[in-house]
Amino acid sequence: MLLLSALGRVQHHPYLFIPSYIFSFLFLVGMLTAVPVHWHEKQQWIFIAILSIILRIAFFNYPASSDVYRYIWEGNILNKGFNPYLAAPDSPVLKSYVDEVWRHVSHKNLTACYPPLSMLIFQMAAAISPTVPCFKGLVLLFDSASISLLALLIRDRGLPPNRIALYALNPLVLVYIAGEGHLDVIQVFFILLCFYLLAKNKTALAFFSLGCGVMVKYFAILIAPFLVTSENWKKGVYLIVALAAFYLPFWTTGTDLFSSLMLLGTVNSYNDSIAALLRTVLGSYSVWAGLFLLLFCLSVIFVVVHDPLRSSYLALSCSLLLLATLNPWYLVLITPFLAFFPSRAWLYLQAATIPCLYLQYHTAAFYQSSWITLLEYLPFYGMVIWDARNNRRIMVHRHFPPARTISAIVPALNESDNIQNCIETLKQEKAIFEIVVADGGSVDGTQEIAKNSGAAVIPTEKGRGRQIKSAIDYCKGDIILIVHADCFIQNNATSTIISELNSKPEYVGGAVEMHYAESSAASRFLAFLNNARSRWTGISFGDQAQFFRKEALDLIGGYPDLMLMEDVELSMRLKEIAPLCLIPAGVVVSKRRWTSTGFWSNSLRVVWLCLSYLVRRRLKLAESGAEDFYERYYRTADEK
Repeated sequence: MLLLSALGRVQHHPYLFIPSYIFSFLFLVGMLTAVPVHWHEKQQWIFIAILSIILRIAFFNYPASSDVYRYIWEGNILNKGFNPYLAAPDSPVLKSYVDEVWRHVSHKNLTACYPPLSMLIFQMAAAISPTVPCFKGLVLLFDSASISLLALLIRDRGLPPNRIALYALNPLVLVYIAGEGHLDVIQVFFILLCFYLLAKNKTALAFFSLGCGVMVKYFAILIAPFLVTSENWKKGVYLIVALAAFYLPFWTTGTDLFSSLMLLGTVNSYNDSIAALLRTVLGSYSVWAGLFLLLFCLSVIFVVVHDPLRSSYLALSCSLLLLATLNPWYLVLITPFLAFFPSRAWLYLQAATIPCLYLQYHTAAFYQSSWITLLEYLPFYGMVIWDARNNRRIMVHRHFPPARTISAIVPALNESDNIQNCIETLKQEKAIFEIVVADGGSVDGTQEIAKNSGAAVIPTEKGRGRQIKSAIDYCKGDIILIVHADCFIQNNATSTIISELNSKPEYVGGAVEMHYAESSAASRFLAFLNNARSRWTGISFGDQAQFFRKEALDLIGGYPDLMLMEDVELSMRLKEIAPLCLIPAGVVVSKRRWTSTGFWSNSLRVVWLCLSYLVRRRLKLAESGAEDFYERYYRTADEK
């Protein structure tokens, strides 16, 4: 990394810079394991902080980006009484102010594209000293503050100190922030400050801080929907206050505030991937298609990812990947999130972007070469898809002890036709230590049949979640397996569960792939959708034989005490603390409900109820035992 600081930009010494840059990422990965874990936590923080300071000092003399000269120019022009949103650098009214700074400014024909708070920061810095060292010093000040906030957030989440190296020692951050001096780190600072204030329950200040981030660079606005709940939505006015306060000095600009931004965002293209594909297929409609795709992605994230930090990370990731222009320093926006959600895909893209861009745009033989674009993006998307499909996470900090026994819980209510078959199939599974039937008040002999079949019976109040929660206190197995009465286990699935959890001690639980007993095209399609949902989102239903480590209950606040939707709630709680797995082909499910109520009507009802619950959960609407969901799903008192 020190060699990188001395080499200057990649164009100066490409054959030294590119290997050094790639090696620096290998060094970063090595640093994640090199920090001695036996050191006291304070010693680890100090060790990484010293390395961070040394590297930033080394990069201070790195050649500044032309953007820094733009910052200086626009700050100077503001201090002269001109509006950079209305007067481009080559405007005749500014001719008398042409100087050495002006000569380094790129896109002289374009007016300012940065948001108002950025302009006010430029104005303040130019008033102090309109020089490169002053502006780079200001960027480093925000960079240091970002590292401090990131350290506080990492500590609050109980993560190891070495995670901060993913930002503090990241070569891309060192080159483009400490070296070239891009303002993106100011946006990072306000975003991190927002999450820190949220963690301290200072919601109004958090929304104001997010508004500041938006007024530095507009990307931050994408975070807002993931922070709003029924409890804090009124505090969202502070976000609007921030936007209005910083727009006010430029109110005479009107819509010209966005003219250059719209041109750069819709006409220009550079280092794009999905946008390039859309442009090839849809031509002039690609911008609208990209916007629709972004809204779709944000909607999915809103529904299925309820951790504000993770959902914000995913939303910003999607927005960057859909841009028509993806400058390498834009990736700085993602980097602090890697401390919480490490991603080899994003680390690869950060490492690949400079070498690939140099080959495409600085070597005539490879100018805009499609195969180099593939080299940059194909491994990235491959790793994203692979990790998402297999729910793989790197640098997992929590590991569970080996599991040996399984307690199977069968929630039941008037299941005399099914309970014996369910219990008999469970008894054939050698890994099952005990079978507990949680009966919600059956009047058809279910309890007697269960006892005669060899299961323990726990009488409980009605409601699946409540039944299961009561039975868990009775169970003594390392793993809790929940099997509905109209399902049965096959293919030695329980042994696979134990094997999978023991081979992957970071996994907390999961579900089992299912299929319906009566095979048809419709039922096979439905089973495919159920299994795909579990694989890609981690959300499983009760008829998929959910399982989890019993010791994890304390980490998720206990088993959900809900009459219905307890399976969805369990999935959401489990996947927020650790990865989940999906066991192949191990559950056979009765089609009784689908045949009795109609396939499509029941399918739509289930989808609608699930989406309704997830949206209500996301917004933190008044919690209950989900009685209304129970009544909407079970239309008659005797229907299960």
